[in-house]
Amino acid sequence: MAIQSINFPWKEGKMLKLKQLALSFVLLLLSLAAIAQENPIGAISGVNAAIIASQYDLIDKANGVYLYANKSRTVFVQITDLRKATLENAYEQKTRNTNSFNRKQINSFAKGNYFSVINGVHFDHSKNPTTISFPFTPDGVYWGSRNENNRALCVKSNNVATVELTGTGTPNYSYACKFSAMLLNPDVDKGKKVSKGRTYIGVPSRNNHFVLFFVTKNRTQGEMEAIANLWGVPKQRLIMGDGSASSQYYGRYNRLYGIDDKGNQYRNIPHAIVTKLGR
Repeated sequence: MAIQSINFPWKEGKMLKLKQLALSFVLLLLSLAAIAQENPIGAISGVNAAIIASQYDLIDKANGVYLYANKSRTVFVQITDLRKATLENAYEQKTRNTNSFNRKQINSFAKGNYFSVINGVHFDHSKNPTTISFPFTPDGVYWGSRNENNRALCVKSNNVATVELTGTGTPNYSYACKFSAMLLNPDVDKGKKVSKGRTYIGVPSRNNHFVLFFVTKNRTQGEMEAIANLWGVPKQRLIMGDGSASSQYYGRYNRLYGIDDKGNQYRNIPHAIVTKLGR
């Protein structure tokens, strides 16, 4: 006698619900991934993402680069995903292989497929051509000696790391970097309590594929550290560029200029960091 199988409708209904839940979960993951690509704040700042979203607006974006500004438009924060965009040193030497650089308006460095041009190194403000005040490694070229006041940004194999340099001699790390720039440790007193233009660069603890630029019209050093920390960049992963009237952000559509203690702006500079789109 043949035995017939018995179907239980309640089992089929349960299996259908499980499949629907599994599909919903997959769609949720895909949606979250898309959101992360569109807005990387959560990937770098963690629990502070909601606070940042309430204080900053996304004012420009391109492939791998996002520009945020606070409500008063006196603070710009650029997030750069180095898997999609690149950083380049821009400068013009007066004499090749010497510490002599022509000072130029920041917009003169805005060439090609750029997203932004941001000021970088410290220099002698009284001279043109000028000398770099602190050691600096544009594409492997190096002047000066290392000391505890310097801190470098190194981009290597699409990862970013801040490297604190001590001792003396020529650094060998620069030859392993696709991009490098040596600036200052944020502990160095550059008018710490004076509210003026500031340019900082940082690497978030949560994801070293990103580098953040912080450019402000008028902030103290303590305020800059607090801003960076909100965005997921601790002080030990922070670098200080030249400030005052040197602090400048020249974007495709958005500009921000720092002021000195007398309210002056638009200082000509010998070096800039250019964010280029695509590869």
